Amino acid sequence: MLEGSTHQLVMIILHDPAYLNDLLAALLEAGITNATVVESQGMGRLLSRDMPIFASFRHMFAGSKSYAYTVFAPVEDPSVTEHVVALATDVLREAPPSDRGLVLALPVARFVDLSEVPGGR
Repeated sequence: MLEGSTHQLVMIILHDPAYLNDLLAALLEAGITNATVVESQGMGRLLSRDMPIFASFRHMFAGSKSYAYTVFAPVEDPSVTEHVVALATDVLREAPPSDRGLVLALPVARFVDLSEVPGGR
């Protein structure tokens, strides 16, 4: 359990699933083996499709992908975060700009690795 740690949460929102395997290989190259991948959907697409009151905004989201992948990776070392950003940039450089997605790195106020908590059966 670390309070005030230097851990960060790197989130990568990938708009084109064709790049997912390359992105995961890049994370492995950076030493990240504990990432979580979630299929996700953008708010605009969801609102324009599933909520009739927002259907008139559909033109604003034309051409956007229906689904994306969001990758969550806890990182202990800020230099690894920079390495991940560089690798993600390299992987997605060839993708059309609208398919590249984005990368966020957020500080983690508290990090608990539950596998290290004593007790249990």
